[in-house]
Amino acid sequence: MDPMGSRSAAPRRRALTAGLVAVFGLLLGACAPPPGNASPANPPTPLPTQRPLPTPLPTPLPTPRPPLVRYVDHVPLPHGCWPVSPAIVGVKVYLVQRALHLYGHRERYDAATVAAVRAFQSAHHLPVTGVVDATTWSALRTGYGFCVDRYTQQPTVGLSVSQPVRVDALIRYAHGRLALPYIWGGAGPMGFDCSGLVIQALYAAGVVVAGVNTDKHVQVSFVTTDALYRSSLPHVPLRDRRRGDLVFYGSPITHMAIYLGNGRILEAVRPAVRIADMWADGLPAQPYVLRPFPG
Repeated sequence: MDPMGSRSAAPRRRALTAGLVAVFGLLLGACAPPPGNASPANPPTPLPTQRPLPTPLPTPLPTPRPPLVRYVDHVPLPHGCWPVSPAIVGVKVYLVQRALHLYGHRERYDAATVAAVRAFQSAHHLPVTGVVDATTWSALRTGYGFCVDRYTQQPTVGLSVSQPVRVDALIRYAHGRLALPYIWGGAGPMGFDCSGLVIQALYAAGVVVAGVNTDKHVQVSFVTTDALYRSSLPHVPLRDRRRGDLVFYGSPITHMAIYLGNGRILEAVRPAVRIADMWADGLPAQPYVLRPFPG
């Protein structure tokens, strides 16, 4: 239904909404990849609390199927140990750029990063490839092992615990990461993006979502927010949200957060993980939330 009551103006409003979403998504440092022609910029100042924007065109839900939540008491470790190249994002790109004193590149393994890696390899008599393998990683002295991308939070609760206990475990994990830096594609341990934080918080609560893991999360072509929204976790109308639900923003989806209740969320945005009003980022919410712990 057209909220303004005018069918003829709908295309113009949709275009305006899409433009607003794109602008706010870039300011937010959202989980979706930044555009290829984005120039380096300082982290934006968080936007003040504001009224929610008009609801966007909802992202279509997957083909209806029975909700499925898989509780586990152990999370398998990912393959990890990925060579650092333009194919990935995340904490290893962040650490390489930090070691090379490259700032403002927002964890994109761009041409400047490739050039800096090649120069470093040449200066240290290493094969000049522009890709950081285990040998180049060791020479860079990042302070972390080459397989830091295998970091996986194990469940902190048992298989038979109640729904409130799982919600507490989810939020306790995320709350313990407050003020850690936002890292695009990050899933810990030293920084996170919005969906990377949620993946590890779900692990802490004993939930593994089929088709989503940290190996996929670091791939530049994989959009974790969309994969989570289309997963088999129960979808509940936004108006019925409750503590522990996962809220999604933008159309297409560019951001997500953990709902804390009373209109507050816990989220990873630039510059750091924080607690905020659920509308503080200026992005419209999707009409459904995910409920990882039904009951």
